[in-house]
Amino acid sequence: MTHLPGSVSCKQVCRPRRPAATSPACRTLRRGAVVLLAVAASWSAGCTGDAETGAAPGWQHTRTTDGDVTTVSTTAGSKWGAPAVLEEELSIGVAAGDEPYMFGQVTSVWATDDAIWVVDRGVPAVRVYDHQGNWLRDIGSAGQGPGEYEMPGQVVVADDGRIIVADLTRRTNVYDAGGAPLATWSAPGRGGVFMDGGSLLMRDDGSLWTRTAAMPGAEEMQRGGTLRIRQGMAPLGEDGAQGELVEPPAVEGQSAGMEMRAAGGSGGGVRITSIADGPRAPFTPSYAWAMAPNGDWVVGIGESYRFEIHHAAGGKTIVERSWDPVPVLEEEAAYFVERIEQTRRRMDPEYRYDGPPVPATKPAYTQIAVDHNGRIWLQRESTGYRIPGCDDDGGGQQAFASAGGGRAVVTTTATLCWSAPVIRDVFDAAGDYLGEVIAPESLRLGASYIEDDLFLVVAEDEDGLVMVKKYRIVPTTSLTPAS
Repeated sequence: MTHLPGSVSCKQVCRPRRPAATSPACRTLRRGAVVLLAVAASWSAGCTGDAETGAAPGWQHTRTTDGDVTTVSTTAGSKWGAPAVLEEELSIGVAAGDEPYMFGQVTSVWATDDAIWVVDRGVPAVRVYDHQGNWLRDIGSAGQGPGEYEMPGQVVVADDGRIIVADLTRRTNVYDAGGAPLATWSAPGRGGVFMDGGSLLMRDDGSLWTRTAAMPGAEEMQRGGTLRIRQGMAPLGEDGAQGELVEPPAVEGQSAGMEMRAAGGSGGGVRITSIADGPRAPFTPSYAWAMAPNGDWVVGIGESYRFEIHHAAGGKTIVERSWDPVPVLEEEAAYFVERIEQTRRRMDPEYRYDGPPVPATKPAYTQIAVDHNGRIWLQRESTGYRIPGCDDDGGGQQAFASAGGGRAVVTTTATLCWSAPVIRDVFDAAGDYLGEVIAPESLRLGASYIEDDLFLVVAEDEDGLVMVKKYRIVPTTSLTPAS
């Protein structure tokens, strides 16, 4: 396999992605998994090793410590010395053909040594393929009985071979390594707490966590006024019982929660009057967060290229990096403001955008994710462009969804006619800037599984064909020029 500059391969220590039991020495390298959104993302500093060994020349950085706060600042270059690219090894998915190879809405992927796992909510089905792309079998089936699901969101394969599938109906199915149902965990609302039902994290210690939100209590709702919906992560017990919600740390007064306004009604009823204070300006930096496999929180606001690692063992690392802000083009800003107006005019024909002005530059980053080996991935946008010949439908249909590290946002099902290539910056668990990973610009990437140099991801091409692609992350310094 290819090694990046300054890296220690996990495969040099033990073989990852074992389908069943692993030796105790390797177990912490196998566990630890986050799948986001979308994004939801190892071959370098996820393993133990000297962080400075093999670093590329030109990487300029400082590391200072004051009490329990360490500040890491990168002013030039990267530890890798050059971007890495995604080198395709496998593509699963066809526009027409056998049904197991025709995808609809793929929400999650996973990999073991001998299999690739795909959740297709559009069927719905949890499908298993070998690493040559051949369909092997389905796990469970559609329905409401034991081992069945209605809206599967995510699949996780535990060290002992158990297969765990979270459903958006707030049910979680557990199967044995052969796919036979073992248990069904239900998560009825408890004291206003409810499970996201589709976002799971398996931590290094083997515990399973779920993304969770907590509504205000009944008395608070009845009193009305401005109320707060708490968001974060909660552990799941061996029987699926949900523990207490743990919120990620706030940054500059912002947190993972969201505000709502409610008015108490007669007879104990409650009326939700609004979710937020008017429209947010396009490209406004917002709070982003992720829980790492070791229990650390990674949080930040993209107003500047700065984020924080709050360590489970105590202390904090502040990570900063110099970067060139990307301007928001005038036509780009006008397009997204117009879409807000078109959407709101369905309810108010006279509506004109009255929110804050659109920022002059794009956020330093929009999403944070942590991969299976503890590396931190930041996603940001580059310069936007209008898609030639594109004709949108004026705003599309609204729906509430979760995005950007757990933020509840309003999304649309419409086709966007303005796009921007996505930049993915990668840092090690200590905050050192490793470099940029360049993905194919012709594909829109979704849910992913990233471990060592494996990058397994849901991809959609310009014609809307949904595929699952397996890439290797390869440093450009190792590519041999064509003769």
